[in-house]
Amino acid sequence: MASNRRERAPADDNETVLVSSRLRRWRTASAARVGWMIAALAAASLAACARSPLTAQPVAAPGHQAALTPAAPPQTSSQESPPALTTAPAAPAPKPRRPHYLPRGIASYYTAPQPTANGEVFDAFAMTAAHRSLPFGTRLRVTRLDTGQSVTVRINDRGPYIDGRIVDLSYAAAAKLGMVETGLANVRLDVLRWPKPKVRNPPPQQVAPGNARPLPRAAPTRLTLLWVREGGMPISR
Repeated sequence: MASNRRERAPADDNETVLVSSRLRRWRTASAARVGWMIAALAAASLAACARSPLTAQPVAAPGHQAALTPAAPPQTSSQESPPALTTAPAAPAPKPRRPHYLPRGIASYYTAPQPTANGEVFDAFAMTAAHRSLPFGTRLRVTRLDTGQSVTVRINDRGPYIDGRIVDLSYAAAAKLGMVETGLANVRLDVLRWPKPKVRNPPPQQVAPGNARPLPRAAPTRLTLLWVREGGMPISR
């Protein structure tokens, strides 16, 4: 039995050595294979990078580029002058009123120095006239029908009071119409401007001063006291 054990021991040692040597060879071969695989992969990646050309990015057309790029907001500097203020259009001037046509008739003139109806001193050389109903201060245009001559006068008197005559002119107005020699002329009257209405200011209100004392109340009379004492019944004394 002892001899058999001694004979088997060398055999076991040889097998162990053989197995260990095989393991070392396998490990070495595996490491070599892994190294070759890593090297092959690195070479393949380098070759792929070298073969792929660098592609330039496409440049867009100018119009397309301008369309894609948003427009920058305009920059305003503080030194720029502010925009001019636009004023509202002025209201149109009122149109002059059309002249008020009066009936046609005969015009005369007068030179008697007398006060006028509105209180003025009559002036024969002023462009004035007398009319029966037009307000004082009315601007009146008198046109002679046969010659077309016209004159503008101001109404400051009343008249004429002869049937058929519609206006009485001063000497200066009659001379401008060329009717001094004839004394009468057929005319047409046009009101150019009416007088402005007079505004009457109300009388000032009398305000009592701050230190004014109230008026004393009237003392009751004897009859008033008797009337109250009797219950409001009428009393004859």
